[in-house]
Amino acid sequence: MTGIAKVMVGSVVRLDDGRDYLVRRFVSATRVAVRDMETNAAREADLVDIRVPVSSGKREGLDLSAIKETRMDAASEKFQVIKALLEPGRRSVAAVDEAAEAAGVARSTIYRWINEYEKGLLVTNLIRKTRSDAGTKKLPDEVEKIMADAIADYWMTPERRSSALVHREVKRRCWIAKVPPPSLVTFIKRLDEVDSVQAARRREGRAAAEKLDLIKGSVPFADRPYGLIQIDHTPVDVHLVDEVHRIWIGRPFLTLAIDVYARVVVGYYISFDPPGTLGTGICLANAILSKKPMLARLGLTYEYPCMGKPGIVHLDNAKEFHGKTLELACQEYGIDLIFRKVKTPRYGAHIERYLGTLMAEIQALPGTAFSNTEQRGEYDSQGRAVMTLKEFELWLANLILGVYHNREHSALGCAPLAKYTGAFVNDDPMGLSMPLEVVTNEERLRTDFLPMFEATVQPYGIKIDHISYQSDVLRRWVGAVDPKSRKKRRKFICRRDPRDISYILFFDPDAKTYFRIPYRDLSHPPISLWELRAVRAFLTEQGRKNVNESEVFRALNEMRRIEEDAKMATKKVRYSDRAKRAARRRDSPQAMHSAVDTQPQEEAIKTQQFVDSTLSGGIEPFDEIEWL
Repeated sequence: MTGIAKVMVGSVVRLDDGRDYLVRRFVSATRVAVRDMETNAAREADLVDIRVPVSSGKREGLDLSAIKETRMDAASEKFQVIKALLEPGRRSVAAVDEAAEAAGVARSTIYRWINEYEKGLLVTNLIRKTRSDAGTKKLPDEVEKIMADAIADYWMTPERRSSALVHREVKRRCWIAKVPPPSLVTFIKRLDEVDSVQAARRREGRAAAEKLDLIKGSVPFADRPYGLIQIDHTPVDVHLVDEVHRIWIGRPFLTLAIDVYARVVVGYYISFDPPGTLGTGICLANAILSKKPMLARLGLTYEYPCMGKPGIVHLDNAKEFHGKTLELACQEYGIDLIFRKVKTPRYGAHIERYLGTLMAEIQALPGTAFSNTEQRGEYDSQGRAVMTLKEFELWLANLILGVYHNREHSALGCAPLAKYTGAFVNDDPMGLSMPLEVVTNEERLRTDFLPMFEATVQPYGIKIDHISYQSDVLRRWVGAVDPKSRKKRRKFICRRDPRDISYILFFDPDAKTYFRIPYRDLSHPPISLWELRAVRAFLTEQGRKNVNESEVFRALNEMRRIEEDAKMATKKVRYSDRAKRAARRRDSPQAMHSAVDTQPQEEAIKTQQFVDSTLSGGIEPFDEIEWL
């Protein structure tokens, strides 16, 4: 069930047993004391056990990308109107009336919007139901054109004419054209459809337009956990090796989220893929969800209580992070996504300062890349690399969770973890000025942050990037016609995880849910999207332009064979060099006089045999492990 549960002292939550409970207090940052609403029995519950009632929300069965942008924007505007009223103690009659007056609606409408939103705490709960005649304009085309022209050349001007004055101009033009004029209410609706930023730029200038680019409504400060999250990305200053042959493969990238209130790291993502919207989405999803699965995977027992929906997320303003999927997902969950201005480091000072501290720790590792070439000098970063990605991830988790979270922070005067947990156990009475909002459907949350594409269903299934996917679920949709145009094939919403494209997620519009669709040819191995791109580049270099699925996976096998041969050749050279050095050490005068080396001749023979076997290719994997 998709939704967000609001957790604070006095709120009512539903647990996984289907019963409703009153939250009495926080036992810890991840656990609450509750009382059964029917039996009055007391117990404790983990936040991960909280569910949202089935009746909550209209989102069920809707994919974010399937919702028209205008409808989603309208729902977001309603959310901004009621946002302040959702805070504890802010819903007085006077405040509701003020919001109603600002929005131009009745008081009852504001209460209805609040009620609809609180059914699941999703912005899509506020989407207005579509009428059968919605989207059709009932005025003659000529009248619509007169209004559009008047708005463009008479209203969007520096003279800032009022809507009533422009409406009179519309009536004059309609009289000349001998067509019935629109009413003032209808004309104002057309004005409301104009892009507000563009209108402000034309009517009031650039400065006024820039003000409208800022987030609407009140912006809470970082005075509570998850009030303000900062996310940044950086290449990690260490070279890593592969897990099989321990051969150098490169530097990873780190996407990291930090909570400004407590300075705790609430989520991060490490990979060899360059930073982008995917890594940002995964990092943000990791920040929102419980850390129990991650700790279990790494075999760690540190306390890592951070979870919940952030109020504001500050993000780098680079172009590659402005993804529609990321923005839609944040819009749905009511997360204010703010991109930091270019050349304004003060907006990301906390995260950038911490990343600098983190890199200083990492630069002590073997294989460090240092921060510049002058520092590196003659240091062989690639040759000194010893850690795999998994090993580095475990090392980093120990550094963050074991060391950084428990070490006193100079700006806080206490450890970040103590600051965070203190907000829940009332050491800091201002720490929970807003309720903690817990996302109750992990799978749907992660899906919402995955890249989306649209495709038709053919007899062979769905094809993307030369790879076909097929399942019985697709059978009834083969050759489906677009319901809006009988001349076109219907396109269906699909998503895929670029880290593993052995399957796609197909959104069935009737079942209103996602189905996992595997490769059509199940003998193909799982690969990432970046491996696929490398394969296609490999084929292009060989002059093969007409690529099909068979060629893709044949080329993949060939590339992996070449890679393995290169690794084995590299290993053979390393074995040979080490063996020769060992032989020289054994034959040296120092070695002959060593108390350990009591049989120099026999040792020299053994060493020579080792060299001979190395040069002849008689090498078994991992024989060199004692030499590393």
